[in-house]
Amino acid sequence: TAPSRPIQMLLGMSKRGWFDIKAIDFEENKEDREGIETSAGIVHDLFAAENQAGMPFHKLFVGGFSQGGAVAMYSGLTFRHNIGGVICCSSYVPMQDTVQDHLGGRRASSVPPIFYGHGKQDMLIPFHYAERSVEFLRQFTNAVTFRDYEGGHTITDLEARHLVDWLEQHLPS
Repeated sequence: TAPSRPIQMLLGMSKRGWFDIKAIDFEENKEDREGIETSAGIVHDLFAAENQAGMPFHKLFVGGFSQGGAVAMYSGLTFRHNIGGVICCSSYVPMQDTVQDHLGGRRASSVPPIFYGHGKQDMLIPFHYAERSVEFLRQFTNAVTFRDYEGGHTITDLEARHLVDWLEQHLPS
């Protein structure tokens, strides 16, 4: 669960959030880069702790919804080891310039598989952000499963079933 923090878009009210949101405009120059990096650092530390406890990196998956999906996407794609997969629901790829720096030298086979689901009527993170994010990701890998759904900023029953199917395909035995 994300910590409580002031969110500028909500006039500085303290809400749960992985990073600050300044506006519903996810242009890179308006992103809370420090907040995203800090949250990704927390996830990277969790990966390292799981690995220290005996879990191989390739068996680790990260996922999230909305802000959590952005943090999952960023942390999964910028981690120094290959993880098992990334799940992103109703979100987008943040800090694409930094992600590109991390992925630019990688072989496509070293980019983790990605499940990406998004509602076509999402008014919080508009659908075109998902389309642009998927287009960006496909520059580096074909292992992107993109599904769109009738609905808004939510996970539908159909999306949950598709996610379970995707996990069954990608979880190591």
